[in-house]
Amino acid sequence: MKGKILIGFLLAWMVPALASAEALTDSLGAFIAREMQVRQIPGLALAVVRGGQPAIVRAYGQANLETGAPLTASSVFEIASLTKPITATAVMLLVEDGKVGLDDPVGEYLDSLPAAWAGITVRHLLTHTSGLPEEAVAQHDGSPLMNVSIRQQYEAIRQAELLFAPGEKACYSDPGYFLLGMIIERVSEQTYGEFLRDRLFTPLGMTASRVQDQRKIIPGRVAPYTLREGELCRGRRDWQHDLPAHYGVLSTVEDLAKFEAALRAGTLLKPATLEQMRTSARLNDGREAIIWGDLYGFGWKVGEVRGRPIVEHGGFTGTHLLRFLDRDLAVIVLTNLDVASGSRPEWIARGVAGIVDPELKPVAWEAPQKDPSPRTTRAVQKLVEQMVAGSEPGVMTAEHRAFYAALPADQKAGLVEVLQRQGKFTFVACDEIPPGSLTRTGRPVARICYYRSEDARGKPFFHAFYLTETGEVAWMRLFRG
Repeated sequence: MKGKILIGFLLAWMVPALASAEALTDSLGAFIAREMQVRQIPGLALAVVRGGQPAIVRAYGQANLETGAPLTASSVFEIASLTKPITATAVMLLVEDGKVGLDDPVGEYLDSLPAAWAGITVRHLLTHTSGLPEEAVAQHDGSPLMNVSIRQQYEAIRQAELLFAPGEKACYSDPGYFLLGMIIERVSEQTYGEFLRDRLFTPLGMTASRVQDQRKIIPGRVAPYTLREGELCRGRRDWQHDLPAHYGVLSTVEDLAKFEAALRAGTLLKPATLEQMRTSARLNDGREAIIWGDLYGFGWKVGEVRGRPIVEHGGFTGTHLLRFLDRDLAVIVLTNLDVASGSRPEWIARGVAGIVDPELKPVAWEAPQKDPSPRTTRAVQKLVEQMVAGSEPGVMTAEHRAFYAALPADQKAGLVEVLQRQGKFTFVACDEIPPGSLTRTGRPVARICYYRSEDARGKPFFHAFYLTETGEVAWMRLFRG
């Protein structure tokens, strides 16, 4: 009798858990199906990592539209710039080995440097603060080369002018990460691919991961796609770089889940090293390095979701890895539709996180609430009006005001153009931030308040205002739902 009671108790305890798991799977499936349909994504692979293990692994759609091959969790993607955290990890392994110094001039590892590069350090390359441009394409007679040697790519970068003095500003730079690949090869006396194989892929069991080689036959490789005039077309990414440290890793959601688990466990890099990598870089004047509105560390964008600290990175091919630092959660999204076509893997990763953990629900999913502070709403609405009018933005912190004043004219004009199309603010939500856990432009953030607005076409936008304890705006962000 006691045994029957115990069995009955266990079944009663398990049924809600199973139902909850089924409900979660159904919600994720519905969300992914909707996003794939709206965005015309042919295929998507998903992993949710918790406790050092992939708690959820799913694959949807097709890997190849020509053959009809279905996507699987083992499908191999070109992860594009999601390669950068892997390259940064490789560099930091050499730093821990004592073979590379973060503040070493790159001239200690590279030959034939232009004189203007004298002040560039390894740290500058990792944080996109070197002054090197966003790209430097190796060309012949005005056309990009399809087969690019290390020498040809290095020469193209050497000929590019620095955009600013090292450490003065920040600019996302593929050439910087190519140079990090050269440093890895010089110091390790291995090719970039061999180093990743020996120090990352093999030890972590990332058996499907490798460095791109267009000549290789790779079972399960996913075909890339793009949209042209609303129609799906094959993405032409056929070039072969002998050193693709800025974009060229191929991997799967299963392998990237192993990479994430090793980072989380501290078995790949020391905790102090990981802390360095996820700390936003500083410019020469002490300001935070900001790239496209985001802070940047060593190979990771540094930010927050609903006030919770994160690091993340994406790739042009439609890939994204989102890692929460204050909770045991990471989301990996790999698609085969490029971001220029609107695949938005970053948004999909946030949506998945919000389904798995309701505290992380995207602001766009929140129902409008009663405004707890109309005075704050009037102040931030007035701030936007001042920015559009070109007058002094009064409610900003002095540090934020200085940052805004220093924005290049084209960036400021683009922001103002978007802001002036926005209508009246509607309060959505406000997240209280634990003391000392979040700063922007050097000031502690006490709360983040979110508002919704619509342009003349009814297109929704969301505004996030990062407020100090005294109500000043230390940072602001505009994003789509």
